[in-house]
Amino acid sequence: MKTRCGSVAISTLVGLGIAAQVQALQLETSKNKYWRYEFVKVAASWGQTPTAASSPWPEVLPASVWRGAKLIKTVGDCSGFPLHRQKSGKWEGVWPVPFNPTLGEYTVKTSVWADGQTISAKADFEIAGRKPYPLPSGFSVVTDEGGKYGPHKTPGLNPEDKPGWQNMIQWAKYMGADAFWQCIGQTQVWGVLKEEQYPFSQSMIRLMPKVGEAAHNQGMQYGAWITAFVVIGDKPEATGYQYTLGYSRSQNALRQLRYVSLACDQRIGHIIALLKKFEADPHVDFLGLDYMRTDFGGYEFAEEFVRDFTLSTPPQWGQWSSSERSLWFARQIEVERDPLLRSRWEWWRAHRVALVIERIKEEVKPTKPLWVFSLGWQTGHQHGQDLLMMLDAGIGFNSPMFYSVDKPDYPHLLSSWKWYLGSAPASVVIGEPVDWNLLGRTLDPSGPQEHVDRQIQAVEKLAPQAAHFGLFWHDLARAHFGARGPYGSLEWALAGATAFTRLKTSVKRYPYAVDIQKPLELVLHRRTEIKVKVQNISGNTLAAVAVVLAPLPRLIRLDEEPAVLHNLEPYHGAQTVSLGLRVDQVYDKNGGKQMVAVRVQEVDKKDADPWFDFVYLPVTKELGPLPPDGNTPAAQGNTQAARTPAFASGERSRRVVKK
Repeated sequence: MKTRCGSVAISTLVGLGIAAQVQALQLETSKNKYWRYEFVKVAASWGQTPTAASSPWPEVLPASVWRGAKLIKTVGDCSGFPLHRQKSGKWEGVWPVPFNPTLGEYTVKTSVWADGQTISAKADFEIAGRKPYPLPSGFSVVTDEGGKYGPHKTPGLNPEDKPGWQNMIQWAKYMGADAFWQCIGQTQVWGVLKEEQYPFSQSMIRLMPKVGEAAHNQGMQYGAWITAFVVIGDKPEATGYQYTLGYSRSQNALRQLRYVSLACDQRIGHIIALLKKFEADPHVDFLGLDYMRTDFGGYEFAEEFVRDFTLSTPPQWGQWSSSERSLWFARQIEVERDPLLRSRWEWWRAHRVALVIERIKEEVKPTKPLWVFSLGWQTGHQHGQDLLMMLDAGIGFNSPMFYSVDKPDYPHLLSSWKWYLGSAPASVVIGEPVDWNLLGRTLDPSGPQEHVDRQIQAVEKLAPQAAHFGLFWHDLARAHFGARGPYGSLEWALAGATAFTRLKTSVKRYPYAVDIQKPLELVLHRRTEIKVKVQNISGNTLAAVAVVLAPLPRLIRLDEEPAVLHNLEPYHGAQTVSLGLRVDQVYDKNGGKQMVAVRVQEVDKKDADPWFDFVYLPVTKELGPLPPDGNTPAAQGNTQAARTPAFASGERSRRVVKK
């Protein structure tokens, strides 16, 4: 079956014998204003015909939508849509508001040819959009999704720290995050359904206010999110939820996915109940949702989709069961691959997600901003997500996940989002994962460098287009227990911190500029100097600015305590400090390179933003003299990074650099 847009040529209506005296063709929309996730519902009728239902009117009237003199195409590049005659005598049809439309006034038109004349009608309506949430300038977020081990196993920033959830806040603070987001609501069923874990882990819900309070005490905001329409584990059916239906081409059959159906009232009720707890907790600042999609499913909605678009169906449709109708529809999408139908399906799934958000917003009535993690490919449309639809339905901002994208395809991903945001600004917080595999298992550049490079490209290309822009680093669990590759946890954290620094620099959050002179390589056992110049670019004297090398595996900091630069004069005051280091081992697994990272921060100033930068330098095996004690430190490899306490805000140093 090939789907057609539904436009009807005027000439097909000639000679239908419509009485000449009937001239009052009327057209109306169901309301005056529509959001971007809605169908515009249109109805036509004859105003002077009491016996319309028995008159020989055409079964279909053509309709189209205009903005001024421009014909507006909608989903699937359709320039028109049909109005079907109903038993009431009216003609009714729907026009899906196209993705990312221009906001403002529109006109829907229809006409009919009757006894040598064209009788026309029109109706005006508005497409409106909600304003996005105003994110703080340079908004930077560290996340934790929990993973296999949970927050209580989080290692400390320093090796002497015991594992514990408190360490999550330490890491986020060290990296310079403005907010810490945590996955609180996740449904897991392993083996048997446990009351403590259903519908969400009660221990995580009890932990939430403690983590939120700790974040607030460190000057950070706190967000809690739910993995909404997915169940983790090997016994998802134990929940009793309705699951979405996918399609197996090899078996030509429907298959149940682990994604919960967007039609599952039970699951929606559980999500709403937990969001109400988030809303009521004073320690929670942001409410989040992940997995707001059908994955590669959604075919349980076949009947609703066909009805909404008034699609043609096989003659036996009326005799088929719901499962048979879903199977037929799945084949149209995945086997026949009808392009118009697929375009409409992408739009309709995004529309359905928005309707769920609308319901959640109406029942929770949040006063705090609501956000959604969405997939980044094809601006989310491939999986039935659209940030502008979700915005109008009730979210404050969107967090696109720029994951699983090959390096050659990344510029194309950015270009699609640049166009999308440029035509309709929204608030976005873009994220990259700590995942060496998803970043291409690259050694040159290093995995952490590839992570930063992608985030910097996003800042440069997308921040100017967005109404408000931020970055998120995902996540602590992955950095400690995930696919780190040949790089340590602190190396990945420094990558995220450096990305935050570039974003904050772009919005002028630092009162100083930093320039680092780095060598081209490091020589084994030889002292190397890193020169760091800090220049005051503000109108105030900077009393004290600390500069320190980050403690890293295989790196011996010859100047472990921070150097403090005093009294940098307004605008032009600058000082330079040399930091000594030595490397006594080559780490072949990462290509024989050593990360060197610098951290700069104002001293004794509450909530001063830390500044970071790093570089991977090749280590040559030219043998230099051994240290005076004759000992070479053992390799630390991919173990806990630090062997001396990491620099923290307010830390004093005995080593002072004067003007």
